[in-house]
Amino acid sequence: MVIKDPAKWAKETKTIKLPSGLTVKIRRIPTTAFLQLLDLGEVATQKPSEVAKIIVPACLVEPKLSLDDIPPFDVLQLLDEIVKFSELDKMPFRAEVREADAGAGRKGVREKAK
Repeated sequence: MVIKDPAKWAKETKTIKLPSGLTVKIRRIPTTAFLQLLDLGEVATQKPSEVAKIIVPACLVEPKLSLDDIPPFDVLQLLDEIVKFSELDKMPFRAEVREADAGAGRKGVREKAK
């Protein structure tokens, strides 16, 4: 992925309609929020609430809502849309959660081959 103007890329927004009918404007995951996710490590795969507490406030531009004001099924869709808009689904590596096995580097998490 080539980004010609990083500042412009970071400020771009996208309007999406969530399953409840709520229309929201999102932005890409800021670097500081992304680093917070990395700090969570394995916890991120085991506690999606921790991921949502970081991502939703950082990426929900309009309307400004707290997590408690967003229906649960909307939160899941919102997180998925933010990840896709941030192009994290196109990273050169992806982690997937599996049942723990002897070959897993981190409790059930392996890196997928390209």
